[in-house]
Amino acid sequence: MLIRMKSIVKKIPAVQWMYRQLTKANPLSLYLYSMKPVLARGIISLLRKTVHFEALTITSSDCIVDTGTAKFYWEPGNAYSMLGYPFRGDFEKTETDITVKIASSARCVVDVGGNFGWFACQWQAVMPAGSQLHVFEPVPAERSRLQKNLALNTRNDVTTIVNDVCLSEAPGEVQLHIPKKLGAAFASMSEQSYGGEFEVVTARSTTLDDYCKNRQLDHIDLLKIDVEGAELLVLRGARTILQAAAKPVILIESQASTIETFGSTVPEVLNFIKSLGYRGFVFQKDRLQELTDRNIETGYNYLFVDEQKAGSIRSFLEKKLTV
Repeated sequence: MLIRMKSIVKKIPAVQWMYRQLTKANPLSLYLYSMKPVLARGIISLLRKTVHFEALTITSSDCIVDTGTAKFYWEPGNAYSMLGYPFRGDFEKTETDITVKIASSARCVVDVGGNFGWFACQWQAVMPAGSQLHVFEPVPAERSRLQKNLALNTRNDVTTIVNDVCLSEAPGEVQLHIPKKLGAAFASMSEQSYGGEFEVVTARSTTLDDYCKNRQLDHIDLLKIDVEGAELLVLRGARTILQAAAKPVILIESQASTIETFGSTVPEVLNFIKSLGYRGFVFQKDRLQELTDRNIETGYNYLFVDEQKAGSIRSFLEKKLTV
């Protein structure tokens, strides 16, 4: 068990740095102490000072991180595993806190671009009994991570459905471009300017409206869209559900660097949503700010609520909101 633990923690960048410094100073020192518990305890002590999470479980084959709300498999040797959360101590904290609160009373939640499950797993953990969680992740490698993480947080009283299709403006097929350097988390329907080589995979596509019709979903309480630039395609295929009597709260990522490859702009995306009867807010560090023409591209994550219910939602957001 000790040897297995050492092999895992030695993959962590901070530990690799310590390894290099130690061997530079005294090449024999690692030989003398590498198999002794004192070095293992030192590595674990450094790990505890370097990473940030509620708890870490190391088994014979896995590392499992507990955020306090949900658990996730973590690959210490992969700098992009969990999008760096263990080393930063948080990941989109304000977005997470607000949407977890909304999900705690939601009957239907949809996650478009589930990735490894950061939001989906935490929403699943707090959703009411009898509710439904629908997640879309078309990239096979990332969907596998997502499913493993969801299984780690299984709720028998919540129906969770993982879909292998892309959401777009029309049914059909799309090509996904996966940057080999950054991995599946950065896959997009357009080749982004990340540099390096791309792997291209083909996936089926449908619209959110068609999906809701086939699943007999008449409303969505919370909708997240993180699709690396394809926001307008998803939104155009969701006009009906977005204009339902009970409009969803929308969390959407949109930034110029990815959306411009689709021939669109961030203001175009945000104004499209506003035209359907929504009021928008932009995330600014650990705060929310009401969306205006002056701050429309000062962040990359946005929250939209029903214009008619903005007053009641506003009181809910009060602690996180500045105007």
